Amino acid sequence: MINNFFKEYKIYLIFFSLFLLIYLLNFEAYTFREGTDFRVRYEYYGVKIINDILNLDFSSNVFLFGQPNHYAFFNSYFIPEIITGVLIYITPNDYIFGVLSNLLNMFLLFCSIKIFFNCLKIKNKDMVVLIFFSFFFIYLANWSWVFWKLADIYFLFIFSLIFYLLTKGIESKKSNYLLFAFFLTCISFITKPQSLAIIPFFLFLSIFLVAIYFQEHRLDSLLALRFEPNFLFQKIILLIMSAVFFAYCFVATVGVWKSANNYAGKKIWSILAKISIVLAFIFYIKDFNKLFW
Repeated sequence: MINNFFKEYKIYLIFFSLFLLIYLLNFEAYTFREGTDFRVRYEYYGVKIINDILNLDFSSNVFLFGQPNHYAFFNSYFIPEIITGVLIYITPNDYIFGVLSNLLNMFLLFCSIKIFFNCLKIKNKDMVVLIFFSFFFIYLANWSWVFWKLADIYFLFIFSLIFYLLTKGIESKKSNYLLFAFFLTCISFITKPQSLAIIPFFLFLSIFLVAIYFQEHRLDSLLALRFEPNFLFQKIILLIMSAVFFAYCFVATVGVWKSANNYAGKKIWSILAKISIVLAFIFYIKDFNKLFW
């Protein structure tokens, strides 16, 4: 059992040891390195959340999702805030907190990478992983952000789990994977605002999974990339799911368009943003027509 473990994880263990060595060689600098978001909100609100929970005092949190000039108990950074609060609560000082936080972030980074690679069905996977890590550690910016104690690492880990569950759902054609992926997608919304980008990804793969499930000859449909529903109720289900997808895309398109109008920088970026979001919407329509109708 131990031999099998080392055989499967040997490349990850080697590079994690290398990562740990890099941390030890820059121990003081990385231990006390903190991002602005950490200092401004994760540390302060994390401690406040933990104190509210321990004291069972939610009198100041009548509006749990926040109001103007009101503390938001639940918000788009709730997960990193509560994790930070727990780490601060269980550690005696900033020094131990910095070490524990960095080790946790390093571990989650490697777990995320491992989960992503588990989704890939490729030959010579160990060699691919070795090449990936070699290039990954060459560029400092690829990994130094792990020590800034930000929400990005938690978002990356959650997204890797979502990706894995959706992949397993497609492979096994089991809806429970899809339900777990949906739950984690909801968790991601209180991890980082950029998690909203998962919504079209999740919706599209959900439609894709349902469409495959409806096929009589699934392998042939996959090879042809054509998933026409055979019965009326199947068409209705796919139509409803597609409507939800395009409703979100429409809202996102309008939002990007309005943001581009308000952009104060160079005009070219505003124009390119509008062009890209409109083209994306058009290609969504084209792809849905090709795949499902």
